[in-house]
Amino acid sequence: MNMHAITIDTSRSIGAMAHPERLWNTSMRVAPSKDIIGKAVSLYGKPRIVRAWVVLNEYWDYRDDSYHPDHIIGADRHTDDAAMFRYDRTVTRPSSVSFREYFDAVSSNAEEVLLCIRRYEREVMRGIISEEKYEAVLTKVLLELKERYSNIRWLEVLNESESSIFGGLDADTYYRFYRMYYRAVAAVNARKLPGPELGIGGPISATDYLERVYSFLKRYAADTDTSKRLDFICHHDYTSSHRPVRIGELRECIDGWLAEFGLPQTLPVFISEIGIHEALGKDNLRYAAGVMTVLQEAYRHRFIPMPWCLHHDIKLQLGATMLLADGRPTPYGNAMAMCALHGDEELAVAITGNTDPCGLGVRAWASRSKDGGIALTVWHYGGIWHEIPAVAVRIAVPGNFHMRHYRIDADAGNCLTHPEKNGLACIDERTVTANSYLELPFPRDALSSFVFRNV
Repeated sequence: MNMHAITIDTSRSIGAMAHPERLWNTSMRVAPSKDIIGKAVSLYGKPRIVRAWVVLNEYWDYRDDSYHPDHIIGADRHTDDAAMFRYDRTVTRPSSVSFREYFDAVSSNAEEVLLCIRRYEREVMRGIISEEKYEAVLTKVLLELKERYSNIRWLEVLNESESSIFGGLDADTYYRFYRMYYRAVAAVNARKLPGPELGIGGPISATDYLERVYSFLKRYAADTDTSKRLDFICHHDYTSSHRPVRIGELRECIDGWLAEFGLPQTLPVFISEIGIHEALGKDNLRYAAGVMTVLQEAYRHRFIPMPWCLHHDIKLQLGATMLLADGRPTPYGNAMAMCALHGDEELAVAITGNTDPCGLGVRAWASRSKDGGIALTVWHYGGIWHEIPAVAVRIAVPGNFHMRHYRIDADAGNCLTHPEKNGLACIDERTVTANSYLELPFPRDALSSFVFRNV
């Protein structure tokens, strides 16, 4: 069995520790209740950013120009409307959660809100709703939300608009919507409402996003409107699971494009959904290990990656669900809880024996907390199509500590295989000494966290 040696360099700090558990994605296909959000806070702490949604045809009805700011999320008032495109309605179910219950819970717990607005794209393009009316409605909705939720900081323009179940928009048409949005943002910001100024970004694509990001920036650079603004770039990534180093190549492309179009190199770039597409539907454990790998790769290359997602319908996306309907964390949810064990100072980690050129295999994160404790998380992600055998890991103990070892695998920390289990599983607790080692097997997709506290 191949042995991987892991050593933490406690003398070498490499910056602020990544905390992906503080970047939340919510879904409107299965809106999280305030109880789910409360459970997430107890597991992961106060989120830095929560991505929240407005489904515009639930908030505003184009037929009678009526607004419904506290609508029941997922309820379909257009069942008898032949003119209305169905979008992703077939996989959206009515919930018991009202919009204000949802947004109150999100906003009250988040430092900042990343807002995404979608639907009515097709009706605008077919002339059922004029661009002028759409922009007016958008401005009104944004004003209402910003007045009530002052910590809305970021606004994404549409969602995966190239998809046939969303807008089905080409790059030119998407930019027409982007112009409506930045004019609406200017109108909202002119009101000088409490909280941070509202920033805007795009193109929030999921397919062919290299091409989509480039074409979006090209159109933005050519736009002569003096009121235009771009505060961040955003896209989704579900396709780097087989080759995580691809994320670094994307960073090189974006840096080159920013230079080409005279945009600041410091422009934030959100991967506002990041995940493992092939494990999305059913393989939660593999999703957990895979997301840890692509998250680490994204942080290394200055992205702001937001793991998908806090809560979802397990019939559709069991793999991507952190919390079940009863609040129990899945293996993926427990992986995010492992991240919450870490301090805020990242430490360098050396791993021998891992030579995969794609970025697969054994990886690790280490950190130091303010009290001098050390945390180490190790995982073994073999990709989707690769059959990688189990390995052994040998960890050099970083000093004289009291140690707790938490584990996620096919049995431990896994309520999907053992429904009676809830939360992270501590499988070992003892005093360890410097110059000693911890050795354990790592089948593919297993994760372990070691928390070392001063004796």
